[in-house]
Amino acid sequence: MSLLKLFWTFYDPLRRHFNLTTLYSKDDKRARSNSKYKQDLKYAQLKIAYTILFYTGLRVNEIRVFQEQDLQNAIKTSQFSVVHFKQKEPHIHVISELAIQELKKLKCYYEVIFVKYRYKYLFGRDKPINEKYLIKMINRDLKHICEINEIPYNIKSHSF
Repeated sequence: MSLLKLFWTFYDPLRRHFNLTTLYSKDDKRARSNSKYKQDLKYAQLKIAYTILFYTGLRVNEIRVFQEQDLQNAIKTSQFSVVHFKQKEPHIHVISELAIQELKKLKCYYEVIFVKYRYKYLFGRDKPINEKYLIKMINRDLKHICEINEIPYNIKSHSF
């Protein structure tokens, strides 16, 4: 069993699985609370983020600027083109066939973020989310998952 699959065995049961056809838009009168909307959106964002972090070794601040086209291009070309923020230079990250397969499985999550809720960025409607806030959000989520599952590790965003 891969490390990512092991992670999902702990992570997925704690999150509500959703079906794209059963979700209501935020503006729909039948929509549930705003917190439910945010929960579904956050789950989709984190599922994609954890998969990318695991298979590519990219930093959180590098994936926060990803748009739908970046993800689709990565699947088609087997590589991510990323500007590293430390060196401010573009780099090509080749991804494995297994990573491509896993990214393809996330199609419904892409649709939730980019189509249903019309986000321009993986983590941001009109502009990328603040780097420090995103790192804190991911670290809080990872800490929560470890506590709930009694995992004695201090997994953080830099652990991928």
